[in-house]
Amino acid sequence: MRLVFDTNIYLAGLLKRGLAFDILDRVASPGSDFSLFTSKDIIEEIERQTERFIKKEWVTRAGADIFFQGIFDTVRIVEPKEKIHIIKEDPDDNKILECAVAGQTNLIITMDKDLLRLKHFRNIPIIHPSTFKHYFR
Repeated sequence: MRLVFDTNIYLAGLLKRGLAFDILDRVASPGSDFSLFTSKDIIEEIERQTERFIKKEWVTRAGADIFFQGIFDTVRIVEPKEKIHIIKEDPDDNKILECAVAGQTNLIITMDKDLLRLKHFRNIPIIHPSTFKHYFR
């Protein structure tokens, strides 16, 4: 299954052990049945937010580097060709849709209310991580 995670999944996984951490660990583990896709824009947003977390001393640079190394070793980076302008409330959310289209993904996982409100985009379901955890049974 081809997936794209919103930046909030990565960042929640970095900050605390919990559902987002467990999902990232499972999806990015060797031999996983999932393929995780991202884009340069998503990675840049993750890096910006991670820098904020480091400045606030919520995480250390070493801890963030170790956490993301394992994930980004398995992720596939796509270059979206199409600009999408569906989410007006927070235009940054559109980069998740652009990545999903470029990666021909089967599922978008997010905690973002604007994306969740869409429910799907071009036949790609958009779900919360609490729903996604049922894929592991």
